[in-house]
Amino acid sequence: MSDISPNNRIPSAIELFAPSVKAVKVNLKILLVFVVASGVLGYFVNKGFHYTTYVNPVTGYKSVRLHYGTQGGVMALLGTCFSLVTYPMYTFLQLSGAKGKHMTFREMLAESKPYWLRLIGLLFVSMFIYMISAILLLVPVIFALRNYLLAPYFMIDKNLGVGEALRQSKAYSSASGWVPFWVVLFAGALALTQFIPYVGYVISSGLAFAYSAAPAVLYSYVCKVNVSGQGKVNAWSVDF
Repeated sequence: MSDISPNNRIPSAIELFAPSVKAVKVNLKILLVFVVASGVLGYFVNKGFHYTTYVNPVTGYKSVRLHYGTQGGVMALLGTCFSLVTYPMYTFLQLSGAKGKHMTFREMLAESKPYWLRLIGLLFVSMFIYMISAILLLVPVIFALRNYLLAPYFMIDKNLGVGEALRQSKAYSSASGWVPFWVVLFAGALALTQFIPYVGYVISSGLAFAYSAAPAVLYSYVCKVNVSGQGKVNAWSVDF
């Protein structure tokens, strides 16, 4: 993948959109299988939930309550299991696409298998860090998102454990400015298109899918930049 800038700088969150689309196209068929399967499961999960309006007999206050039956609970459990199983493979495909490497389904299974448990462990540890950071204050969670967004790609690319992947992600990401955080923020901004009447959900889903490889592409750029032993970037420039 060629650099956007001739100066080997790290691209902005917006500039990452085009190379993300390119990376997604590399393994488009397999990624679409995951997305469609996830969407079907999500549909049945939503079908199992229903809302009722409760009216307080004393105050007359109305409130909406969420209920789910056996079907909703079973489908929610299946959806969670499916997400945990496919997360490592999906992450592996994102990084492969960012490197321009096309894979068959069999190759993806074989090459990603050694990372499954580690990636799931990293996912839970990262979620715990984000949760604790959010409980403390908004500022810590902003730093956590910047520092650990690229950890899964460090784990896969360098064959690292959970702790070392988090450490290297923090060192490289801290040295590269705030682009990892802007990527999260820009992805959130793209999601706002779901509020467009009638076609919003389709547009937001398409944009989210197209931008899904942005963190993996960012990882490839971050690793190309000259980083010293202290994790300081010698030459970079970052704009949103």
